[in-house]
Amino acid sequence: TASNSAADGIWSSGTNTVNPHGSYTNPIRMSVQDAPLLIKINGTEIPDNFTLKQNYPNPFNPATNIEFSIPKSGYASLKVFDGLGREVKALINEFLEQGSYRVKIDGSALCTGVYYYSLSFITHEGKIYSSVKKAVLLK
Repeated sequence: TASNSAADGIWSSGTNTVNPHGSYTNPIRMSVQDAPLLIKINGTEIPDNFTLKQNYPNPFNPATNIEFSIPKSGYASLKVFDGLGREVKALINEFLEQGSYRVKIDGSALCTGVYYYSLSFITHEGKIYSSVKKAVLLK
């Protein structure tokens, strides 16, 4: 289950999502349609391995979910690329605590086609993990 706490990095505020990198008096806001929703799942479980799961549903229209697990805290980058390798969306580009996460993305602004999503993760010790999966958008 998702919780709306600063520790999870998610604060809901009406039709906006508050970015935890803003301050209490001057939060950074973005449209929910522009921002993927990052939810920490299985809050107390610590995963054993780095895992990037296949998105679901796949094929999708217009939204899909991507789940991944990181066994240690570190810097994560989750990006979507088109079939030619051009980056079309940067979903996550931040420090994350160890745990399992789900990202819901909206592909309504994208064209029908094959896309690839890539998760890169670097631990404090400098160990690098990377994985790529394929997603199909059918409109």
